[in-house]
Amino acid sequence: MLATSIYYFGKHYEKNNAFYRNSELKANQKFEIIRNRLCEHLGYAISLYEFVKAFQIKYLGKEFLVKDLDPTPWQMRDRQVGGRENSFVVTPSTNPMAQYSSNSVDLRLGPSFLINKTIGYTHISPDGRSEIPLEAFYEEVFIPTGKEFVLHPHQFVLTSTLEYISIPFDFYALVLGRSSWGRLGLNIATATTVHAGFRGCITLELRNLGETPLPLNVGIRIAQLCLIPVPIASSHAGYFAKPSKYIGPISPEIPKLQGDPDWDLLRALD
Repeated sequence: MLATSIYYFGKHYEKNNAFYRNSELKANQKFEIIRNRLCEHLGYAISLYEFVKAFQIKYLGKEFLVKDLDPTPWQMRDRQVGGRENSFVVTPSTNPMAQYSSNSVDLRLGPSFLINKTIGYTHISPDGRSEIPLEAFYEEVFIPTGKEFVLHPHQFVLTSTLEYISIPFDFYALVLGRSSWGRLGLNIATATTVHAGFRGCITLELRNLGETPLPLNVGIRIAQLCLIPVPIASSHAGYFAKPSKYIGPISPEIPKLQGDPDWDLLRALD
């Protein structure tokens, strides 16, 4: 079944996927990225089944009028620009009436955490020249939905949103902390901008600025996403026109600074 799903969606993506259509990468490189992401996305969707089912049971039978969400970004789910799909989607959306406001959408804490390890290494080499890979500085921890991850005072971890986000090509987004969590000392994003056209779960950089341990339940609303029109409209290809370091992630990803072209310039100055 997995192989059939990969084949079906792979063929679909060749015609309809924004990355596959617009990326300047070679066809075999794009296919490999799509294949790996499809495997990850299927696992991601399956892992959310119980969480989504629980919310459906909780809100089953309660009155829900879509028109009440008209003044919110919910209306952008089926948006088109110039006859082409250019939507803003946040999925799964388990309780839109609580999650959407007039100028933002609340995002939930995802289940994967990358904990920064400092023991045994003198420093991190972001340029990739060290024999020690960046992966060695992180320990991955998975916490089931509903369970707690305890963020200790001044601890820094990478995590991601539970939701998979699709940003339109003519908007970019800012990820901001919810003020209620901020008053407990939680900083949820040290890098807040999400580029126009991005697809994926958004990586969050969590830090406990308080003096006491802070339990965080996976699935809790922890951040908010605000859309902002881009000053100059980009082409529909947008985010995928040139090779991007982050394509459709479904969990936090380690930094990929070693791919920045700045290193070549700086090395030439050595």
